[in-house]
Amino acid sequence: MQILYGMHGERRLPEFEIAWLAGYENSRPVRIGNAASNQFQLDVYGEVMSSMYHAQQAGIEIEEPDWAMQRALMKFLESHWQEPDEGIWEVRGGRKHFTHSKMMGVVGISSRGAVDREGR
Repeated sequence: MQILYGMHGERRLPEFEIAWLAGYENSRPVRIGNAASNQFQLDVYGEVMSSMYHAQQAGIEIEEPDWAMQRALMKFLESHWQEPDEGIWEVRGGRKHFTHSKMMGVVGISSRGAVDREGR
């Protein structure tokens, strides 16, 4: 499982620069793709679980495919939340144990009972 996919479900999103494009208000370099697709950012999974919980609390109906995705996310979080990651809000420099990432992993795991109607 990765943190980001292309518009059509692509898994490979190599990042490269297009030197001949000036970009918005000449904001070079213009990049295509996203190198973050190769990173492990634990906080993203917790953010998704939290969003699903709040959507459900707001009355948005949760369908079976949503429940299946939540169970997959929960299983992934439970088995990986203690690993170092490349947290989205932290200073770069390789995988580390970032506070925000760990907190969001716990938020995701603690959403379990309220999110998964089968309690798994």
